[in-house]
Amino acid sequence: MMRAPAVIVDLILTLQTGLAGAQSPDAAACTASLQRLAQVTGVSPIAAIAAEAQITSDGWCGLSDVTIPTNSKYLSFGIDDLQWRGTDMARFAAGGLPPTALDVRLTGFRFLTNTGDPVMTYLMAQQSGAKGISGDLSLIWDAGSSELEMTALNLDFPGENTIAVTARFRGVDLTSRATMQQSVGGFALTKAKVDVLTNGLFETYLLLPFGQLVLGGAEDPAAQVAALKAAASDQISSFPNPPFMPGSTDALTQLITDMPNPTGRIVLDIDAPNGLGPAQTAKFALFGIPQSLDEVWPLFGSAQISVTYAPTAP
Repeated sequence: MMRAPAVIVDLILTLQTGLAGAQSPDAAACTASLQRLAQVTGVSPIAAIAAEAQITSDGWCGLSDVTIPTNSKYLSFGIDDLQWRGTDMARFAAGGLPPTALDVRLTGFRFLTNTGDPVMTYLMAQQSGAKGISGDLSLIWDAGSSELEMTALNLDFPGENTIAVTARFRGVDLTSRATMQQSVGGFALTKAKVDVLTNGLFETYLLLPFGQLVLGGAEDPAAQVAALKAAASDQISSFPNPPFMPGSTDALTQLITDMPNPTGRIVLDIDAPNGLGPAQTAKFALFGIPQSLDEVWPLFGSAQISVTYAPTAP
């Protein structure tokens, strides 16, 4: 979470050349934004589809029915529609600085695999059409308060699976390139909310990589899972209040109990008036990573963390 503003700044810089918001971008500016994306990310194949960018009927930069290649010959991304726009482009025109707002929306995002077998590649591509992900992102920067707010990050997965995130960061100064660099070390998260509805979301997207990370050896995997769940529950029972609000550890314990097949709504709320960011973790860069959670909790200061979990009735 604490690295998010740096990623957000990179995203704004990436798309800045094609973001004109209410000023109505032209197709050339939209194309330039994709060329910038290829340059910043190092995924040079993106430049190959840059010329396909057009202006939508409501004034956004857009791509429709495209395949976005990656640097891997085995993987690409399919998207039905990708659209983006920004505001305050005068900043860019005058000094090459990012816009003060960014909106992105997409539908039908999916992974495409090139297996080397034309038939299998075709069949998997057709199958992926039913697994498309839709979403939208909105960011706005307030110059007066040096706050960057993610007013919306919504992801809609197949089935009853959604993720909704809002967040606010202070100490983000986009006035100049120098102040943006300074912000990387001085930003702080002050508020965040993550709302997840899962009905197979964990199993579909996280179970395999997470399971490969924590399971191994000849022991029965189910027994390993049971032991890991017991250890996690014991650890959670010692989480202090504050920062964890009443009921949060019970919710986390229930969530662990339901692993690896949690179903229902999980909500994480963070309220950190004094901020959570690099300033709080700087000492670990100097003296090494914490050896226990007891060394971590003081970093949260007056922050409050609330977790709720409402399992779906069987």
